[in-house]
Amino acid sequence: MDDQAEEKRRAEIRELAERLPYANANPEYVGHELADLVRKLLRASTSRQPHASASAAVMMFDQLVQRVAMLSRSDLYTSFTVAIDELSPSHQRGGKRDLWTSAAEDGARYYVELSSKDSFAAARSSKAELNFRDSVRRIHAKD
Repeated sequence: MDDQAEEKRRAEIRELAERLPYANANPEYVGHELADLVRKLLRASTSRQPHASASAAVMMFDQLVQRVAMLSRSDLYTSFTVAIDELSPSHQRGGKRDLWTSAAEDGARYYVELSSKDSFAAARSSKAELNFRDSVRRIHAKD
């Protein structure tokens, strides 16, 4: 390949790299990416080596920020509702909740509240713990 053709190819690659974030800056795609980032962070927070996933999460976050910057406020709302729906186990099961799903959701609420640091965190985590314990009791009572 001659120098001119090589330079043209590099210029095309640079142009494509600059346009790529715009191609994926639609609310649904951003919502899926946001849900994936939250999952990645939750997996890391429950891992035995929580900081091992930090660099991948940073790269994902950087790309997400670029896409979010291109969205309108209403598109951003759509992205967040897509992410919330995607993260909801009940939504995944067509709205059906079983004892295990209920306990998992209560456990997730408890886990989230334990990590909160605001002035009402202790009260919320206490309530979430009681709900989680009740969910686990319902599973054992059914056995």
